[in-house]
Amino acid sequence: FRRKKVKKLTHLMKKEGLDALYLNRIENVRYTTDLRPVVSMWFQNSYSSVVTASGDVVLLTVAGDYMHSKHYMPWIKDMRIMHGLGRAEEVAAVFRDYKVWRIGYDQLGYEDRLSLEGASKGIELINVGGKVADSRAVKLDEEVALIREASKATEASIRAALAAARPGVREYEIAAEGEYAARKMGAEGMSWGLATFSGLNTGLMLRHDSDKIVRSGELLILGYATIFKGYNTDITTTTVIGKPSQGQRDIYSATYDSFRAALKATKPGATTLEIHEAAEKVIVERGFGAFSFSRIQPILHGV
Repeated sequence: FRRKKVKKLTHLMKKEGLDALYLNRIENVRYTTDLRPVVSMWFQNSYSSVVTASGDVVLLTVAGDYMHSKHYMPWIKDMRIMHGLGRAEEVAAVFRDYKVWRIGYDQLGYEDRLSLEGASKGIELINVGGKVADSRAVKLDEEVALIREASKATEASIRAALAAARPGVREYEIAAEGEYAARKMGAEGMSWGLATFSGLNTGLMLRHDSDKIVRSGELLILGYATIFKGYNTDITTTTVIGKPSQGQRDIYSATYDSFRAALKATKPGATTLEIHEAAEKVIVERGFGAFSFSRIQPILHGV
């Protein structure tokens, strides 16, 4: 499976006339190496990989992950420690060792690019982040199967949270039940903060849990996203605590009908804008256009 993913990227390199790819986005590093990174805001820039046009893969990792990565990932024959200081020279050494000169990258800060060009005389760096994303957008059969499994973990978290949602509990208590259920299904963690927000917080789109107590008659939004074997799925649902009022029923029905309209508009050849407009039309016709989230961002989430 990993070799198939690497092969997709070697096709991209040949098409673009590249000798190698230098990948820094953690999802692309994982795609090419199967590395399971530390899920932490502090480790976002701790991993890189270099893939050559001939299919060689080099993993650059932090010292704390080096030993277990060597043990659990024997398929990576060339694994190196990457430090915060002197990183450009360490990456340049990989380029020299594999004799690559025309290199595409997915993400690289301005100062990092200058440092790398200074340490690697004669190389040509080309931004191909969008093209890597386009290549990855077409999923392999194995990826589709993993996404289906990943969705089950996220759905379990939503169902557990709904079961725990009742008057008197705090938002973070509901979130805890959701995360527990996902972890029991094999999720590595949450790919964003568990959005569990009720009452006034739903109007403000707080988008994370708080210590607010959930009360009867309030709307409750659950937006959960989990990581399962490197694949992230996101499910958001809205419910009412207790018996809904007529106004809440009207809002809910309009939203549901807009969803059905979007599904009907989804067919080969349709643009995402057309699907968005089909959903938005229903919301506007029902009189909720002024309150629609579509005014500030697109309705759709993509895969």
